[in-house]
Amino acid sequence: MHPYRTPRRGPLTAVLLRFPAILVTAFLVTACTGAGTSAVPDKSNDDLKFADVELESGAPQAALSIMQKRLQTHPHEPDTLVRLGRANAALGRTEPAVLFFREVLATDPDSVEAGKGLARVQLAADPREALATLRSLAARHPEDAQVQTDLGVAYDLCLQHAQAQAAYRQAMRLNPFAIAPQVNLGFSLAMSGRPNEAVQILGPLATSADGTVRIRQDFAFAEVQAGHEDIARRMLARDLPKDRIGPMLEVFRDFNRIP
Repeated sequence: MHPYRTPRRGPLTAVLLRFPAILVTAFLVTACTGAGTSAVPDKSNDDLKFADVELESGAPQAALSIMQKRLQTHPHEPDTLVRLGRANAALGRTEPAVLFFREVLATDPDSVEAGKGLARVQLAADPREALATLRSLAARHPEDAQVQTDLGVAYDLCLQHAQAQAAYRQAMRLNPFAIAPQVNLGFSLAMSGRPNEAVQILGPLATSADGTVRIRQDFAFAEVQAGHEDIARRMLARDLPKDRIGPMLEVFRDFNRIP
């Protein structure tokens, strides 16, 4: 198997694509709430703050409108361009998003916010390209836990699970309180033939008061891989109607049927 092969379509892809969505979602939240490339307290930058609020609250169109107006007076400002990239990415407009992020990186290759934004778009479109971007970003920003987490996503999408797990562990060392790298480490272990270790990681997260539907489904996946389908079924029943549990379990079983 070529190490950079993009996951093929089918049941395995359904599992693989659901997995990175965990970190992609976490990445979006981080990108939207980040301070940008600089923090300027004067009122002329209030619209940057307003755009951040709109992005964080799930209103990218409003953020885009704010930044389009600002672009007229700040045509090359990195803070404005990064937010334009984020807003376009959130709206699914990948081409303009990439252009805005690349414009920032062309003048400031060390811009972690632009680099994260570009990688986020690439993860959905071309994991190999995202991997190259994130490797470079990680070399420039080795202490950024989010970069390490997203690097793990790219490795997993390229089916390089050992490297992915190393990146997640590094993210956990950098930020022991971050949930995303823990969840994705567990899922990556389950995908790479180590489901019992995955269960040990995902179990406490899935059953905690802060556990989400996605985490519980990841735990169920790990339990199926470990041969504990009864536990997986009970976990899925917490969130899914009966008629959806069977199909979900079938997707999880199919993972083991694909060479």
